[in-house]
Amino acid sequence: RNCPGARGARVRVLDLCCHSAGFALNAALAGGDAVDVVAVDSSADAIATAGANARANGLAERVTLVRAEVEGWMAAELRAKREAERAGGAWVPYDVVVLDPPKLA
Repeated sequence: RNCPGARGARVRVLDLCCHSAGFALNAALAGGDAVDVVAVDSSADAIATAGANARANGLAERVTLVRAEVEGWMAAELRAKREAERAGGAWVPYDVVVLDPPKLA
């Protein structure tokens, strides 16, 4: 009920360094069909775990999982935004961004 999508507007959620996708899956659960969720992590193991969690919770169709370095993925998103704007198209921004990088010891 506290998710912006609960108010009727479509919401885009981006979970960077998603690990097991806890934030992404909760966003998908809270927002229902009114939420587009993308979860990004560089670790193949993390993405595999996130995928298993999404399937276990019936959310595999509602969360897009991406294995990529976050910096490179963000650079590609910014290029896509610029290209869309140059072409007169629309690039839809993310409404919610979660960035939870691993601790560096």
